[in-house]
Amino acid sequence: MTRTNWNDIIKKEAKGVNNFSLGEVQEIGPNFILTQKGTVTKSKYYIPKYLVRGFDGATLWFNVTEGQAETEFKRDNAPNTTDYQKYRTTGMADVDTWIPTVTA
Repeated sequence: MTRTNWNDIIKKEAKGVNNFSLGEVQEIGPNFILTQKGTVTKSKYYIPKYLVRGFDGATLWFNVTEGQAETEFKRDNAPNTTDYQKYRTTGMADVDTWIPTVTA
C-alpha cells in the first residue's frame, strides 16, 4: 500500500460522498483538514482526519455527505482538539501520520 504524507495534499481537490465537492485542501491541522470552496463567497470546512477515505493522487476523498459537511463541518474557526475524537473508530488506520491510497 502506498502512503501519502499529509503535506503532499495541500492545494489538492477534496470530495465527499457522491462526488460532492469540498473545494481545495488549505491546511492540515492536528485532527482536521481545512478545505475551502468558492471564489467570492468562501465556505470553510474543518473535516476530521478520521473521515478521510483516501487519496487517489489528485483528489482527497472523505466519507462525508453534503448535508453533513454543511451542518457539522462548515465553520469559521478551527475545532478544539477534542471536538473530533467522537469520529474515531476502533481499528481505524493511523490517519495521524499518513493517508491511505485509493483508486478512483
